[in-house]
Amino acid sequence: MVAPRGAAQLTARSDVSAGGRYVWHGISRAAGLVAQPSLAVELQRQLNADLQSALAATGAKITNEFRSQLNGALAGVVDASMAESQRQLGEFIQAFDRAREEDRRIVLSWIEKNLLRHLVQSKTLEQVA
Repeated sequence: MVAPRGAAQLTARSDVSAGGRYVWHGISRAAGLVAQPSLAVELQRQLNADLQSALAATGAKITNEFRSQLNGALAGVVDASMAESQRQLGEFIQAFDRAREEDRRIVLSWIEKNLLRHLVQSKTLEQVA
């Protein structure tokens, strides 16, 4: 005995995914009847749309998580690089200050030597005159 066409009942089971969207798990035929082709096509289109939507949300979430991890890693690299740059700058400043101090001593020594030479020459000229 075959049931009338309108008596076919389709059942669809859905669960809420993590993103809050419905994901169709499958369609079963009630009483062994084949669904109308247009209804099957519509349900398949809706299933595809739901799956694409869920996958797009998951892809966006993965992309955002990757970006967050990448930003965190880059921030760590930047922090380490900044610390290394500051250390190198500190070493450069110390070396530069030592060189300035040495240059200052050399210039003062040269001034003292020339001042003494000038004083000796002045005394010599005074004695001659």
